[in-house]
Amino acid sequence: MIGFAVVLAVAGLLLVAGLFVATGKVELPLPAARRHFNLSAKKVLVSVGLALVVGLLTHMVVAALAAAVLPYLLPALRLKNPQAGAMARLEALVCWTEALRDALRTSGLEDALRRVSQTPSAAIEREMNHLVNDHRKRQHP
Repeated sequence: MIGFAVVLAVAGLLLVAGLFVATGKVELPLPAARRHFNLSAKKVLVSVGLALVVGLLTHMVVAALAAAVLPYLLPALRLKNPQAGAMARLEALVCWTEALRDALRTSGLEDALRRVSQTPSAAIEREMNHLVNDHRKRQHP
């Protein structure tokens, strides 16, 4: 019971501190090493609120601290995959190569290139246009 009272008291102090920060009555000093952290009033209030709710529901200080850090970790977890564009280009190239293979079964290279390159995927459209234009320049100088 005493542990619960301590958690409740600390949560109350954090809430009051968060309100002071949110209203602008207190400014948090930002050392140079922590300038990349976004300590906006909204994020501080969400952090304190999550810590309160989790602390009251679970009676676990570690869980409350983890919940308090969660708003600062979410933007890092939601980063887009930098390799997504490369994967889309690779998949488009695979589809284009398979279509070229199928077209080569029924016609020559020039006809197959012309047919397959008419509707390339958006991920490789620029490269396909360069390929076709380069092939035309070499055939008709």
